[in-house]
Amino acid sequence: MSIYNKLNDLFEVQQPVFLHPDERRDYTDEELDHLTKRDFETRLFITATPVGGDTVFLRTHHTDNAKHASHLNYIRDLIKATHSTKNWTCAKATLTTLLTMCFQLNHSDYATFATTVASGLSRGAKNTTFETNMMLVESKSDADTARVKFCLLMDIIFSKMATKKYLIDSGSCNIFRLVYCDTYHLCHDRDLSKRKPSLFVACFSFTLQICLTVYIILQNINTPREDYFQDLSMLPLAIFTFAYSFMVAIPSITETAEAYHILFRKPHMLQIMDFIVNVCIPLVLAASGFLVILCQNNFIDAVLNVTALLFIPEIDDQLPSILGLQGEDIILNFLIAQSMNDFDNILRMPDDHFNYATLEAHKKVCRFQFGDFYITNLEEKGINAQNGEAFHPYQVNFSDQDNGHHIDPSTVVTASCILRKIEWNYTTGFPHTTNRRVGRLQLTKINNEVVEIVRKDDPTGKVGINKHTHCLEGVFIITTFQMSEDIIKLRVCGSFNPQNFIEAFEYYSLWDITDNAKEQVNRLVNENNVTNHHDRTRVLRRESSCSYSRSLNYDQPHDTIIGEDSISDFLSKNGSIQPNPHKIDQLSVQLNNISDNSSIHTSDLSMGTNMTETTYLSRLLEKSKKSNFTREELLEIVKQAETERLNPETYNKRKKSRMEKFGKVMSSRWKKD
Repeated sequence: MSIYNKLNDLFEVQQPVFLHPDERRDYTDEELDHLTKRDFETRLFITATPVGGDTVFLRTHHTDNAKHASHLNYIRDLIKATHSTKNWTCAKATLTTLLTMCFQLNHSDYATFATTVASGLSRGAKNTTFETNMMLVESKSDADTARVKFCLLMDIIFSKMATKKYLIDSGSCNIFRLVYCDTYHLCHDRDLSKRKPSLFVACFSFTLQICLTVYIILQNINTPREDYFQDLSMLPLAIFTFAYSFMVAIPSITETAEAYHILFRKPHMLQIMDFIVNVCIPLVLAASGFLVILCQNNFIDAVLNVTALLFIPEIDDQLPSILGLQGEDIILNFLIAQSMNDFDNILRMPDDHFNYATLEAHKKVCRFQFGDFYITNLEEKGINAQNGEAFHPYQVNFSDQDNGHHIDPSTVVTASCILRKIEWNYTTGFPHTTNRRVGRLQLTKINNEVVEIVRKDDPTGKVGINKHTHCLEGVFIITTFQMSEDIIKLRVCGSFNPQNFIEAFEYYSLWDITDNAKEQVNRLVNENNVTNHHDRTRVLRRESSCSYSRSLNYDQPHDTIIGEDSISDFLSKNGSIQPNPHKIDQLSVQLNNISDNSSIHTSDLSMGTNMTETTYLSRLLEKSKKSNFTREELLEIVKQAETERLNPETYNKRKKSRMEKFGKVMSSRWKKD
């Protein structure tokens, strides 16, 4: 069976668009019609058997078989071995291979892989679809179980990448953390002789630093009080020493807190040593050192004492390199061993625990929405200088002069990289081309500054700008950008929810975000908290000449969204009633695993932005005191909500109630004034 037939059989609501990666052709009229019903969020389709050498297909707006450089087939092999064939040896081998591959990738190649997988894992992997096959998932109901396992398995990968980023990339590995990694696989070994060398080094460092700190405290105790302020010539040096010691202590405290959450995860002997040495000792030395320097009578002795005071907290950091320990190799081996332990924990879970409630119990396991968006049809790959390919954040800077705006690559995500709205229009002249170009791009930065790029007029009049405008709203960054006459390559990633943006970048170990950028995103989160939650998850539609691309409710999978149809429209196509002309707009229901005899949970419903409409529906759902509904029951509730909303008597009561509340509020304000 071809991939087109597999996709065509699978997707009932949205027809697939299949372009062979190595084939150059134009869209057919039917495919162009299908594109108008597709959004731009990237999704994954996993098959049971290879098709053209691929078992994981990258589904973008432009095609369901986008070309990709990342080795996504390992993901399918891992899921199949864990969920279907239950070949644990194969699963462990695939998991460690995938993890090692991520370790060895440069950051750009890892970032494109992580962004692609993150888009598939979005909202509990509802952006990932499986072929219904006995060799992968046996039924549509079995797909949810596979999605949960997919989330838990990839959580192993990304949690280890976060640990690697902390210990190796950030250089936050001291002797206590390194010894913990070195002895992890021996924690359950009763033969302590195997662990003596490493533990001896950690205990030596801890004892030495404690001993030196105690001697400094004893020096302060034995010094007469009148000696502290006899000669104030040492006061400036004492103040600078205290300030520098405190400045060094703050990052050390932060790193120690991160070590507990990322590495240790629970109290441990080495964790307690780490806490005492990197939290308690720096604070004690900052205070005690001030007094030691203040009572010195000799300038050289004062300088030497400052050097000693600053050296004591660094002993545990310098000891691994002094002893010649291969820190990176120890850490990577530890991460492999820990991943095997985490995998065994998944195997011990009962089958009925593989549900979305399990994901809710985990604080950050793929619960947030994060997407990868291909605005133009291009290959998924990281940076490749020889082929002119790039994948990293781009800064967008406005220029009010006539010398063009600045869109420049960056190694970190700055405030100039973050966009809260992206609008674009494709070019005209070649309507059937599969490599559409962007003729107009309008970027609204997080500070509401607008940068607009518009192609120059074509002297031949053949190429212009399409009137239809597509839009993404939320928090995004540009990851690929290339421009000639038009924008020929454009790829962005981000979230419809600002809070999810920050969480995703930390969870998937993408690029670092500057403090200023985080502050502005958090400010946007606070602004959104005072608005209605559904404003961030709405279907973007416009009644004017520009039609928005559908940024669909991010609780729903790509192939089961009703899109701009209402629930009444969809149910009328699958039931026996006619659509009500006064329908509740922008209401979508997940029907991926719903048959005529199954039920719909209230968590699968998302309301639109019209609060007048959704208030009635929410009230009726609460009044029913049920959490699951059949299609017929849900349809009846929708019809009741429509009838109640359109009832003139109800409208007048609502209007009168609002006016009374408004009058009471204004009266209370006048009395206060």
